[in-house]
Formats: sequence, structure tokens, C-alpha cells
Amino acid sequence: MAGEGFVQKAAGLEIKGRARFAVSPGPGRALEGRPLTWEVLDTVGKRTTWPEPDSFSNLLESMSATRGVPIGERLRSLDGEEGRLIIQSLSGGEVRTSRAHFRAIISVYS
Repeated sequence: MAGEGFVQKAAGLEIKGRARFAVSPGPGRALEGRPLTWEVLDTVGKRTTWPEPDSFSNLLESMSATRGVPIGERLRSLDGEEGRLIIQSLSGGEVRTSRAHFRAIISVYS
């Protein structure tokens, strides 16, 4: 749990091998000294590896960076195929998604 840039409580979940069921972390425990959010993320990053960004990450980053620009200028291409959209942002690969999902992305990043 974070607020005003400080982490007040933290919990984690580690998955090893194949699990038979999903378990979410508990409510967390209070941290001493109220570390800054970036300090906690930096420490976690030293203990584990972060996944590489996927094509959706690139799409969302591009949509955020071009907020306020007309949608036609925010995308390299937008095509449809079998009820799905094929979207290519200005910086990134193709993303295949539904029209409803893309509408939600546009509403968030408009």
C-alpha cells in the first residue's frame, strides 16, 4: 500500500514451479521507515527480474505520450480481421485486440 510516494505496507507472492491453485498475497505488513516507492521497486528489482515489456506495454506508452493528439496521428496502422483489430502504435509492434478493448484504451488515454 502506497500513499504520497511512500510505501506503508507491502506483501509479495513468489511462484515456483507449477501451482495447483492461485493464491493472492495477504494484506501485507508495515515497513519500517516508510521507504519511497522507487526504493522498494529498486530493491525488488535487485532480487528478481522484471519481465520485458510486451506489445501492449508499447501501445499504452505510445498512447500516453501522444495524449491530446487526434487518433489518426497516434497510430501507424489500424486494421480489422475476423472481428479483431490489428493496431500498430508509433513505437512498437502489432497488437491484436477486440474493438471494445481498444475503445477502453482510447477512453483512458484521450
